[in-house]
Amino acid sequence: MNYFDYQEEIRKNPNFDKEETLMLDLSSIDYTDSEEGNEARTTVVTSNPQLRQELLDCGGNHTPITVSCKGGGMFGLDDGYNRVRELLAAGFKFVKAVQSNWNSPSDRLWGSLNSNISPSAFTEASQADIVATLVKDIKHNYALGSNIDAVTREHVEEHLNRKLRKKLHGNAVRAIVKKTMDELPNSIKYYLNYASKDDAAKKFSQVNPWGLEVKASGNVAIDKDGQRWAIYFCGTETYIAQNGVQAALWKKDVSTDKEQEQIDFGLGEESPIKVLLVNFDENVYNNKGCLKSFRSGCLKKAEKVNNSTIIKASGMKLYNRFCVLPQIRKVVGNAQAEDLHSLVEAFTKDL
Repeated sequence: MNYFDYQEEIRKNPNFDKEETLMLDLSSIDYTDSEEGNEARTTVVTSNPQLRQELLDCGGNHTPITVSCKGGGMFGLDDGYNRVRELLAAGFKFVKAVQSNWNSPSDRLWGSLNSNISPSAFTEASQADIVATLVKDIKHNYALGSNIDAVTREHVEEHLNRKLRKKLHGNAVRAIVKKTMDELPNSIKYYLNYASKDDAAKKFSQVNPWGLEVKASGNVAIDKDGQRWAIYFCGTETYIAQNGVQAALWKKDVSTDKEQEQIDFGLGEESPIKVLLVNFDENVYNNKGCLKSFRSGCLKKAEKVNNSTIIKASGMKLYNRFCVLPQIRKVVGNAQAEDLHSLVEAFTKDL
């Protein structure tokens, strides 16, 4: 929240401070995602003596920062990184904050940028910041869809006009759109990504040979042979060794009858549910398309989990099958184009 937005809220509700703001311990603010100064900024500011002095003169931040609840008593920082940095540098322990009401990463990103648009900004966002925001929203948040190859100048301009709070001159709009199109990676033409795990689930349901149909990661489906599968979509190696382990353990400790009774597996007994990992590279546009090494690494990570001491001692496999969604549209270097209507055969494996 910036000064002008804050004043507008007070105008609408004189009790805004009392009813909507809260004082948070600075140690409860996780500003990892904003540690570059502002997600929408291209220029990093590491200190601001003037802002620090103003905070000292006011006895803290007059204008609230914006946070979102992360659970466990922690809050993510959505806007106000500079204030948090200078409060910490000045020795303050607490910060005045409001909770955000953004509904998506895209809304959060544009909220950060618009907080730095004149006349409300202490330091106004530049055209480069606007371009960086557009590129990130399109590449990372799939704001214009997962098929980025189909994005046109008209799509970008429409998105800019819809999201940016300030009306720009036509020449500025054209310059920003051109730079945005130039910065979208060429690899987009060669690779397919999935906008979400739900998007990946839709593709998997269309192309897998086992007759499995799911709508989201963690769903249970029955294949054409009557076997029950808990299906998890993993876009990173980290998921396989962390969240995937927790989810699979929980799923294998729950029966699939109507009452979902917990059952006790003795050593050597097999769960009535098997676990299938469906792999895709969620960062394919940003890792130079090195899919073979990424896929091999994920497969090895799944095998490593199965061979870990704790899992082996249980007498059961945690992950039972591994497969990969197609992502290579066209020939790239030594990589051949993949059939987008089937799983990648070389990485389909029972574990």
